Amino acid sequence: MKNKRTKHSAYNLNYHIVFVTKYRHQVLKDKIQDCVKIRMQELCKEYGWEMLALEVMPDHIHLFVSAEPKIAPLAIATTLKSILTVDIFKKFKTLKSKYFWDQVCSVEGVTMDQQAQFPQQLLNNT
Repeated sequence: MKNKRTKHSAYNLNYHIVFVTKYRHQVLKDKIQDCVKIRMQELCKEYGWEMLALEVMPDHIHLFVSAEPKIAPLAIATTLKSILTVDIFKKFKTLKSKYFWDQVCSVEGVTMDQQAQFPQQLLNNT
């Protein structure tokens, strides 16, 4: 993957973020899964983050995303979780809020050596 540029820097920062549902309840399926995929793409584009890979499983989400150095990876995770939650509860009114996101999410930096293999590993490890 090529370095990206801003006015004052060149960077190649990629993060693997994992969102987990509370108590691993399997709520991310069917229409909710489709909604999450579409909305996640829209949000990444809206905020200027490059979504490199996305895998939505019934009880967790793997996101491989690239962002500018000024953006903290935790800020990406927090923003996506909060907006997705509001959107999903508006659209799926029968969904119980107590079964949605766990407070913890995993954020991992991805090295240049891992980048080429990452999307395939993502699909194999879920």
